[in-house]
Amino acid sequence: MKWLDSIRVARKAFGDGRLEGGYNLANLAAYLDIEFQHHDALEDAIACGKIVAKACRINGIQIHEWI
Repeated sequence: MKWLDSIRVARKAFGDGRLEGGYNLANLAAYLDIEFQHHDALEDAIACGKIVAKACRINGIQIHEWI
């Protein structure tokens, strides 16, 4: 089984010090203008997916390249 950690992707994609306050889900979502209802499992999962998708678009990297 292969899996991808959205936090590791975010740290690599946005790890140049632009994200003040850390790389938790709420900070990443705010930084990337992603609206979601925090601490709702489905909303959190969708937000993580959107973070990875934006990391791919912004960095020009396909999702399989992060694995």
